Amino acid sequence: MDKKCSASLFSVEIYENMTKVVIELIPKKDYPNLSFHTSPNTFIIMENGQKFPILGFERANNGITSIDREPFYSKHGWKDVKKDSTYHYTLVFKGRIPPGLTKFSLIDYGSDDYPPKRGYSFHNYILDNPNTGNNTKANTSWVESDIMQYADEHNDGICGIYEGIDYPSYKLGVIKLDNTYRIIFLNSKEYMEEWVAGDIKAVLRPSATKGLFKGDWIMANKRINSDCYFIFDGISMKKLMNKEEYIYIKMYPTSSYNEEEEQNPKEWLGTGFALNNGYIATNYHVVDKAKTITIQGIKGDFETKYYASTISYDKDYDIAILKMNDIRFTGFGTIPYQIKTKTAEVGEEVFVLGYPLTSTMGDEIKLSTGIISSRTGFQGDASLYQISAPIQPGNSGGPLFDMDGNLIGIVNAKHRGAENVGYAIKTSYLTHLIDKALPTSAFPTGTNNSSSSLISKVKVLKNFVFLITCSDSYSTLSSLYEDSGETSKKGIEEDNTLPKERTKKRF
Repeated sequence: MDKKCSASLFSVEIYENMTKVVIELIPKKDYPNLSFHTSPNTFIIMENGQKFPILGFERANNGITSIDREPFYSKHGWKDVKKDSTYHYTLVFKGRIPPGLTKFSLIDYGSDDYPPKRGYSFHNYILDNPNTGNNTKANTSWVESDIMQYADEHNDGICGIYEGIDYPSYKLGVIKLDNTYRIIFLNSKEYMEEWVAGDIKAVLRPSATKGLFKGDWIMANKRINSDCYFIFDGISMKKLMNKEEYIYIKMYPTSSYNEEEEQNPKEWLGTGFALNNGYIATNYHVVDKAKTITIQGIKGDFETKYYASTISYDKDYDIAILKMNDIRFTGFGTIPYQIKTKTAEVGEEVFVLGYPLTSTMGDEIKLSTGIISSRTGFQGDASLYQISAPIQPGNSGGPLFDMDGNLIGIVNAKHRGAENVGYAIKTSYLTHLIDKALPTSAFPTGTNNSSSSLISKVKVLKNFVFLITCSDSYSTLSSLYEDSGETSKKGIEEDNTLPKERTKKRF
């Protein structure tokens, strides 16, 4: 067919649930017959990668138009064709190309035959598909009352009416059709010429995490942003786009969450430090009973709260390991210390980094120095060091370093009946938990320059020591940051447990 005529993409017709593409053929000479074919492996592909599969050919028979789904390799065509005349056939695709100035291609990947049979392909066409206000029919016929009725009948915690708290304060409806959630524009406080009630605002794609979706968000100018995330928690919808958060409060139907539980959430703080591959070590008592865990101070950034979850712990030795589950997290960088498991000597100089008493002392990292006072802890506990470095509430879970910058312990308690007496868990108990719960690559292997000053060491190390905030209530983003299942959350039970008295001294 390529040798017989030239072909071009003649027109695109967009309907509510389908898109039609008309292809024009111009014969290079007269022929008694001219047929056409297209393989079933043909798609419209948008610039963002979205695909619309072919349904078939449009046929007209006795004045009735229908979609011929079979056969794709047919003898349909024309007889007695003339050179330089124009002939058209129409392909029908499932799905509606959204409004806006968009780039698309029509690609026929061919059949599985050998050699493969394929029809025409057209690459990188620009489609100007405006939607100009009230003179234009909406994408859908959904209005607010329809969505309210639908939500009453399908109250799954997601479907309903939402209002944005950020300008232009969209009112949006969420429905589920063909197992796909769609967000419908209802109105906004700002007049938007190109938008009418019923327009599709977004199409959501599910993820492995309940309540979390990635979706195509149609911007105010009708361009598509495919790098958006949506989180539903039963009381709100949160959109993450271009590293910004946009909150939409669910207005209908009313939330089914336990309101008493959410009225007075409690928060508490601690410290943690980086392991490789997005893991963080801290104390078990820091994250115990936490429903939401946030991390600040990654690469010195205290403006952003990153979300994490507990993936393993050793309750008896008061150690927990967290995993960064935040889609914004891009890594800690090269960790500059290693874990030293050889027991430190009495009199060895040490230093502690952490975030004590932030409500009065601020969230800048704090340094305290001292020595190893004893190789055993409270009541002679061999799992602990006694240290003279001053520690306060908030230091829990922070790293204890020797003067070479090696990690030798995890701060976990102070003796309330004595001055400058604190305790730190020996790192051999941390490595034991890592061996059981994490890949060996989680161990940091960097080395700090032992000849550098303490000031230089702190400047390097502080970007790997983090402020941990825990809450006993679920965040509106909690569904985004639940454990993905890559590592199961579990405790490590040991035969030798901590003395009961130690639990009274934790903070």
